[in-house]
Amino acid sequence: MTPERRAFFIRAAPPLLVGALIARFPVREGLKPQAWYYFALFAAVIVGVATEPRTEFWILGFAVGGVCLATYLLIGVPWLVWRGLS
Repeated sequence: MTPERRAFFIRAAPPLLVGALIARFPVREGLKPQAWYYFALFAAVIVGVATEPRTEFWILGFAVGGVCLATYLLIGVPWLVWRGLS
């Protein structure tokens, strides 16, 4: 493994670990599971910005777009369906 690839994996590991660990904790009382997972994602993004595993702009664009799409599909669509049924 090249030193550059090794450095990438060292910088990429903390956000993944933080997000996975927080998501595995029990959901706090008074929170919905979706809110807890969203918090785990938020914490992973903050750690990822701090470690900056990749600096290419197109990768950042895909990451932000993916987070927005996942948030819409996991929170927005069910909310719209639920609102339409009531």
